[in-house]
Amino acid sequence: MSSPRIPASINFEGFELKPLLTNPRIPAALASTVLLSLGLLTFRQAAFWQTNLGLFQHALVVTGGSALAHFHVGTGLGELEQFPEAKEHFQAAVRTDPTYAPPYYSLGLIAEAEGQPAQAITNYQRVIQLRPDWPPGPNQLAWLLATHPLAEVRNGAEAVRWAQRACELAGGQEPHFLATLDAAYAEAGRFDDAIRTATQGRDLALAAGDRKLAAEADARLALYARKQAFRQQP
Repeated sequence: MSSPRIPASINFEGFELKPLLTNPRIPAALASTVLLSLGLLTFRQAAFWQTNLGLFQHALVVTGGSALAHFHVGTGLGELEQFPEAKEHFQAAVRTDPTYAPPYYSLGLIAEAEGQPAQAITNYQRVIQLRPDWPPGPNQLAWLLATHPLAEVRNGAEAVRWAQRACELAGGQEPHFLATLDAAYAEAGRFDDAIRTATQGRDLALAAGDRKLAAEADARLALYARKQAFRQQP
């Protein structure tokens, strides 16, 4: 079963950020070289970066290595599948400005892909601290806490808390965030709530013409009817 995704495009700091990995269900065994090919960390189109990466690299020199420039260079390198170098720039961004949220989110996604859930959680918590008004931070934290294959990572009550927060910030009508919430309810053993929320998300997805997302909700509903929570595949 494929996983729910966050909305395809979210405006963050004036850019169209298409994160996570837009697929939050990342197998822990994935190598970092596969990360962005799954759409986990996309920032516009690769062609944009092929044309403009040099400009951002120049800006990096001109600004003396600002966090913003490091983040943009890292994202551009990721789009061009230069993943180790991209990670280095995200790390440089948070060293340069520990209060700048976007690179923490990127590093959280990378940590998930590299099988480091504790590090991913730390990064998502930092995003929430710095940008409490931005739904993808709590959504991604909730997804990890609700669906990770390792029991010691999961925490149903905390997953519900953060998934509810993400849905609240998104206006309660975003099926991608509702998908995380229904998974969180199921992990917490609240299967009636999980069924209700997954049904709402499926109906919204169908109304938006997203048959794939609706089918994913139906697959989770089948699990919930059997009192089974959804799990990422190891």
